This record gives sequence, C-alpha cells and structure tokens, in this order.
Amino acid sequence: MKIKKIILGIAASALISVSALNVQAEEYNDDVMLLARVINAEAGTECEIEHNQLVGCVVMNRVADERFPDTIEGVVYQKGQYGCIYSKKFYEYPSQIAIDAAEYVLSGKAYCPENVIFQSQSIQGKIYKSFYADFGSYGTTTYFCYS
Repeated sequence: MKIKKIILGIAASALISVSALNVQAEEYNDDVMLLARVINAEAGTECEIEHNQLVGCVVMNRVADERFPDTIEGVVYQKGQYGCIYSKKFYEYPSQIAIDAAEYVLSGKAYCPENVIFQSQSIQGKIYKSFYADFGSYGTTTYFCYS
C-alpha cells in the first residue's frame, strides 16, 4: 500500500505540472499570438514601441477595411501582402515587446487613423509616419501610409 501511495503521489504531481504548463502555453489567444508574430517579424525588438504598435494597427485597419479579409489570419496570409510569413523570424516565439504591442493594439488603446492601411519600405501613399531602424550593418525606413 505504501508503494501505491507514493506512485499515485508522483502521478498527481506530474498531472499538476502538465496542467500548469498547459495554462501557461494557453495564456495568449490565437489572435494575440498571430499579431505578435507579425509584429515580431516586421518590426521586432530593434524598433520603437510605437513602430511595433503601428504594425499591429495596420493589420487591424485592414481587418476593418472592406477591401481586405475580415480576420487577422485572413489579412496576414492574404497573397502578396505580408512577406514576413516566409521568414524564419515569423515562426519564432515572439518577443515580449511584440506580445505587449499586440495586446495593446487588440485592447483598442493604440491610435492610428483607420485609413492607414499600408506599411512598407517604399512609400505607398501619403505618409502618416515613418521610422528608421538601424540594424547595425544596415538600416531601413518603414513608411506607414494612408490609402
């Protein structure tokens, strides 16, 4: 009987550990994680917080715009739109900066005019904001533009 109790105790501990891991893994919903992965791949930790948030805002503005799919997943995977989906960085676990930016955007606290639907390293309309990011060996400017 004593051995059986020890085994049951070990099994119960293992179940608690597995449950705790599952709760931690499910802490963020799919929309937060997908938006965070886009933010991470498009801006990342090298860019300003506002830059990260604007990446998320552009995705959400597209979701709200009738010319684009009406889900985050649909916008992100729309053919020819987010080239980052082909990058290794998109499939890495996003940084906490990207997760925080995604949550902030999805909470409705981030501000960006609703007709800012373009984000690129080339100008695609009237510029709302632009950011220069220095990656050490090279730098690049990202333009956020009105439709």
